[in-house]
Amino acid sequence: MCDKKYFILNEPVSVVIAYQEAESDEEDTFKIDKGQLGEIIDQRNHALFLPGWVRIAHGPNDEFFVKMSNLQSVAEWLTENEYQAKVAAKQIFQETWLDKEKQIELIKTLEVCKWLPNTTTSGIPYSVPVYLPIGTVGKVYELAWDYEGSDDKQYWVMGIEVAGGQHYDVMYPELLKASKAFGNS
Repeated sequence: MCDKKYFILNEPVSVVIAYQEAESDEEDTFKIDKGQLGEIIDQRNHALFLPGWVRIAHGPNDEFFVKMSNLQSVAEWLTENEYQAKVAAKQIFQETWLDKEKQIELIKTLEVCKWLPNTTTSGIPYSVPVYLPIGTVGKVYELAWDYEGSDDKQYWVMGIEVAGGQHYDVMYPELLKASKAFGNS
């Protein structure tokens, strides 16, 4: 594996979604904007499709294939410490009640995502929107940064568990607007 692993894009670069069918080719590409941070997670040295491409992680949940020669021409390579410092700089550490109180009660209807297993050959789970009603009680069990190409620095994904043990993903700002600390009037 090459020693270049972490990067920031100086120009947009064309990528392919990592989870699409193995017969994908360059016709299925779209662009990631400049200024985005990423990490090479697999050199794909024995790739049967898209040879010369690498697998990258962009945020905690997105993985793409990108042609290594294209990436090299538009990326500024970073050390791990430089990369972590740039990720931290994108985060806002502005506390809200939600950072202190993990028990929540909905005061508005809230759209959340439920992950379902995929029974097709790819086996990749997929999400479906679910609407939780006013009065739903739950707790935050997981927090992750998820930029999704947005300039919104407080764009977090939270995992919540509601009564009955169901788990959902929801964006931090939406949960903050639609809930209150459980037991507070």
